[in-house]
Amino acid sequence: MRSWWNAKGYYQGVVFLLLMMLVSCTNDVLTKFLGKRLDPFEVMFFRFFFNLVTLVPFLLKYGSDVFKTKNLSFNIMRGVLGVIGFSLFIYSIVHIKLVEVVTIFWTIPLFVLILSLVFLHEKVTLMRWIATLIGFIGLSAVTLIDEGHNFEWYFGTNEWIDWEDGKSFKEAFSCEVITDEEAEVLK
Repeated sequence: MRSWWNAKGYYQGVVFLLLMMLVSCTNDVLTKFLGKRLDPFEVMFFRFFFNLVTLVPFLLKYGSDVFKTKNLSFNIMRGVLGVIGFSLFIYSIVHIKLVEVVTIFWTIPLFVLILSLVFLHEKVTLMRWIATLIGFIGLSAVTLIDEGHNFEWYFGTNEWIDWEDGKSFKEAFSCEVITDEEAEVLK
């Protein structure tokens, strides 16, 4: 009998997706928190280090054969570009509001669709274009709401943005990590 973790199915995929989202969000929040106290490259080093630690059990179970490749130069280029991209991602988490970084991060599928059309000559169906357009509208709305724009002209009402105590949508759902010195000033 196969174990649940080794079985292939919808529910395992959903569980792994939820676990990935939990770990990803936790990593981003910890990066933001630690980035206020450490250099962004130190934070990146520790993220890569702990990623390596999670790979050790697989290395012990399957051996070094899992790391063999037929195209070493492509994997080296992929690794270098990955480190550059991840460095910029960590730098942006530390220096930009986390809400904005995550919003920008979720634009990746929009660019992948367009670039796959240009470079891979993939055939993109009408449904994918519609989904991309809906995603772009959603990301635009999130970005504009975060900047505090007035949506009365678009939605006919502005009640869902105006809060009773005068806070904007952005202020109501965002928090900022502060240093120990700033905390002392607030006391």
